[in-house]
Amino acid sequence: MQDQKNLIAAIGLSLLVLLGYHYFIERPRLEKMRDLATQEAARTPAPVTAAKPVIAAPETREDILDKTVRRIPITTPSVTGTINLKGARFDDLQLAKYFTTLEHQEKVILLSPVGTEAPYYIEQGWLAENIKTPDANSVWQSDDKELTPAKPITLRWQNGEGLTFIKTISVDDNYMFTVAQKIENGSGKEVVLFPYARIMRLHHENTENSHTIDSSMGLVTQGLLGVLDGEYQSAKYDELTEKSELKEETRSFTSTGGWLGITDKYWFTALVPNQEKPITARYVRTGEKVMGGTWPFRHTAEDNRDFQADWRGEAVKVAAGATAEDTSSFYAGAKVVRILDGYEKSMHIPRFDLAVDFGWFYILTKPFFYLLTWLGQHVGNFGLAIIVFTLIIRVAMFPIAAQSYHSMEKMKIAGPKMKELQAKYKSDPAKLQGEMMAFYKKEKVNPMAGCLPMLIQIPIFFSLYKVLYVTLEMRHAEFFWAWKDLSAPDPTNLFNLFGLLPFTPPAILHLGLLPLLMGLTTWLQMKLQPTPTDPTQKQIMAMMPWMMMIMMAGFPAGLLVYWTFSNIIAIAQQWWMTRKRQTT
Repeated sequence: MQDQKNLIAAIGLSLLVLLGYHYFIERPRLEKMRDLATQEAARTPAPVTAAKPVIAAPETREDILDKTVRRIPITTPSVTGTINLKGARFDDLQLAKYFTTLEHQEKVILLSPVGTEAPYYIEQGWLAENIKTPDANSVWQSDDKELTPAKPITLRWQNGEGLTFIKTISVDDNYMFTVAQKIENGSGKEVVLFPYARIMRLHHENTENSHTIDSSMGLVTQGLLGVLDGEYQSAKYDELTEKSELKEETRSFTSTGGWLGITDKYWFTALVPNQEKPITARYVRTGEKVMGGTWPFRHTAEDNRDFQADWRGEAVKVAAGATAEDTSSFYAGAKVVRILDGYEKSMHIPRFDLAVDFGWFYILTKPFFYLLTWLGQHVGNFGLAIIVFTLIIRVAMFPIAAQSYHSMEKMKIAGPKMKELQAKYKSDPAKLQGEMMAFYKKEKVNPMAGCLPMLIQIPIFFSLYKVLYVTLEMRHAEFFWAWKDLSAPDPTNLFNLFGLLPFTPPAILHLGLLPLLMGLTTWLQMKLQPTPTDPTQKQIMAMMPWMMMIMMAGFPAGLLVYWTFSNIIAIAQQWWMTRKRQTT
């Protein structure tokens, strides 16, 4: 009995700690980045370590884009934007199918040019010693008017020393761009160059009230990630700032093929080199993050960090009069699982779906995701899909739940006998343990069976949480009435009578209808279970529904739909089992 009490107490306290950790620390942070602009980054994939000058306030995207010498429009069903012919950079990209809010007023902006509040760009090129190669100030020439899936474009630049650099850029209907780089050597001598590609995200000084792109304490990876040499390699933003005394930190990898990039919660960019060629890849952080205040009021006082993901290929020798080529791709868009899986198969990109942070329970999370999306497509509503999913899970778990219920009934009946044994052998714990085990075996009672449903529910709970929290398909997924986004917390609030009173209570007084229903159904479910004989266990069971109700108020609404309907189905099952026992 003591073992059962300890186990249930440990499970309950662990769950409460996890829920509290999320509620008080891991609430999803605002993703809008408000960084000051930076100086122009160097053309090579080596990070800039020089001190940054004080610069003027950032200009708007529109101003920066309007004054660029020339840009070539990008138009696809999934993305729109422009290519900057100065530097041949991809620094203007927005997602055609996704909006920043439920009102669909502004499309998601992914890439932005240097000089704006959130510079973020991608480039490919060549590195060489003692050879003039294109840099950030090189203006490329092109006769093409627009990049579309049906029409690639070609860019040209000459270095004035006999070398001609040519880029042929193509894009598909989704988010994959392919850049074929060609060198024509008319210099009269052999040259040696190295192909490279990099993603730069410039992150500059913040005020203490602004929200940064940093999310090292979040439940989803935001930062640098990739699969290199067959291994998943990730580094959240703060993980590259652990050695605070260093103004620059680099992690290097060698790999044949693979991919690497920078990820947000729902969007990401990734470099995809030739999968047959060896590369040297890096994650780089430059600049510093300065914290202010004292615990528990620590905050970011200043953030001057830049982040870079890059790769460099092997040396390419180009004889006089010869040509050489290197082709690579990059992904810039939304983390749509179906699309990522498609590229993994068609382009042989290893484990490309790991761009989505499915978490520790990947083996459950991804099948749950596909089941939920399939149900959502067939029932036409993701909230209803969660209810059907809950029914499937509860039916599958019914044999275990029934066994647990019968075991708890047996434990209740055996309670007086166990108390006798405890009183008889209270001065001899070893003897008591042996007698208890013999008693359990004789009566065919498993003291741990009552905990089994809870143990099984934990990985299911966190797997479903991951599906709702990190997958794009659940973003802005509607249920009905006030619940317009199942991936966001319940917007209703008991303290303004669910919107009937015209005021917004403070965050500390937020308790929505869904967490309230979850707490009530959890309490009712526990009331229908056999009453524990142990006082400590009884107290834990009495407190848990209300603690969970408070802690889970900030969880995604879809998760509360699952938990509430899981409770309702469990109540029905327990009522049926109690009725059946009473009639037999």
